[in-house]
Amino acid sequence: MKGSEVCGRVHGGAVSLYLSAEEAPFEIRALENIEAKTAIAVAAVDLLVEGETVILDGGSTTMEVARSMRQRRLTVMSLALRPVLGSSMAARASSCFFPGERFAPKNYRWWAV
Repeated sequence: MKGSEVCGRVHGGAVSLYLSAEEAPFEIRALENIEAKTAIAVAAVDLLVEGETVILDGGSTTMEVARSMRQRRLTVMSLALRPVLGSSMAARASSCFFPGERFAPKNYRWWAV
């Protein structure tokens, strides 16, 4: 763990290098609770009907939803690049839209200014 920049060694143990209000990087969150995220994704996609419009954020659970949506014909509005590009969903979606005016490369999201 020491080399992963997740925690720092201190006398008597280790402490998180993240502030309590700071979100862990996507790459770390994506590996946590994978089974639960997959179950949530399957349940969410089961509620969708072909041709519907879906709005996606850029979270790690949302990424699993996007992966589960790959075989569906949907209109997608994504607030982040990761779900669309990382899941190959763009090739199958009827339409993909990306709102916002400013792109934040750190988390692959758009933000309105």
